[in-house]
Amino acid sequence: MHRNTVTSLIALSLTSLASAADWPQYGGPDRTNISSETGLLKAFPADGAKVLWTIETGPGFGGAAIRDNQVFFLDRVGEENAQKDVLRCLELSSGKELWTYSYDAPGKYGHPGSRAVPAVTESRVFSVGPYGHFLCIDRASHNVLWQTNTLGPGGKSGNWALAVSPLIYKDAVIVATQAKAGGLASYDQGSGKLLWQAQEVPSVPYCSPKLVTIGDSQQVVQCVNNGVFAVSPDTGKLLWSFNGWKCNIPIPNVTSLGEGKLFVTGGYGAGSVLIQVIPSAKGFDVKELWRIPHGSQIHQPIVMDGCIYFNGTTNEAPKAGLFCIDAVDGKVLWSTGTNVPPERGNLLTTEGLIYHIDGTGILRLFSPKRDAYTEVSSAKLLGGRDIWAPMALSNGKLVIRDQKQMKCLDLRAAP
Repeated sequence: MHRNTVTSLIALSLTSLASAADWPQYGGPDRTNISSETGLLKAFPADGAKVLWTIETGPGFGGAAIRDNQVFFLDRVGEENAQKDVLRCLELSSGKELWTYSYDAPGKYGHPGSRAVPAVTESRVFSVGPYGHFLCIDRASHNVLWQTNTLGPGGKSGNWALAVSPLIYKDAVIVATQAKAGGLASYDQGSGKLLWQAQEVPSVPYCSPKLVTIGDSQQVVQCVNNGVFAVSPDTGKLLWSFNGWKCNIPIPNVTSLGEGKLFVTGGYGAGSVLIQVIPSAKGFDVKELWRIPHGSQIHQPIVMDGCIYFNGTTNEAPKAGLFCIDAVDGKVLWSTGTNVPPERGNLLTTEGLIYHIDGTGILRLFSPKRDAYTEVSSAKLLGGRDIWAPMALSNGKLVIRDQKQMKCLDLRAAP
């Protein structure tokens, strides 16, 4: 693939975002962590980024979804064996709490706290808790319209509970499940009726489904322990699978480079592979293009101008820093090593710049360049460790969180 082809595809993706000002689900409008917002700061002021508000939270990694200037996130509070999951709705401009909905969800697991990001439509909020409580809540009344559990009969949560964020598709909502009947399921948004369950897809507790377009076909892609699977979002029918990549604990989903090319990555020694899915007379063929030993453990990479950026790890270098690799051949163009400790932080991009928050709470703004890591600004904004929650950007405001607090930053440039 030529680099200008990748650039054109990204530009086309940006023009097709549903609501540029909203960040209504995990990864933003199209789950790519790419925003089309403009008019933002090109560098932080000398005194750091402006903090609009700060609120206290329970521990966890549940990032925010933002729609209609309201912030939605799943919190987790309470002492051991008396914990509750709390869906919280805040005013974006002030952090004022507008409403909450809570339910009992006692239990203990590694790295305690909240997990997934809600998905928000014009009238409903969909949320999956760490023990599989899957709720549809009416935004007007704040009441539960329907609920089920993604564990299903005979299902088990992982060592770190569940961290799967729901995916909105037309009038349905699609989730990864732990049910023995299949690892992906689709429900009617209004009634909660089960529309389909993909029996061929194995269950995984931490990877969230992603919608990609290959040729004329929309597909729901899911990374699992023994490969990658894709099903029809309308029927759940298996479209293709690839078992040439394995990961003991898959967390990030694929990154689409266009032309059917999907970058598959994971930690725990899994490394990364670029595959190409090609429409054929029998359905779809899958071929491997290249692979590298480096991979992103938690967050999906960003692709820009023919390069792929991600927090890289290998068995030999578990904190190998930020990586920039060539999307054409997988060649490592640069890595920061421990000079910029990634600490499993995530990336978000807008206006040609990449925002990176590491696991220690430093927010960095860098310019994506092929020849070297080029930092523009940095600011220490959060505290503690294990700061792995995904960021959310809407209307010039960036929402971030650590294990004790959530903050909203004002990134708008002065008029």
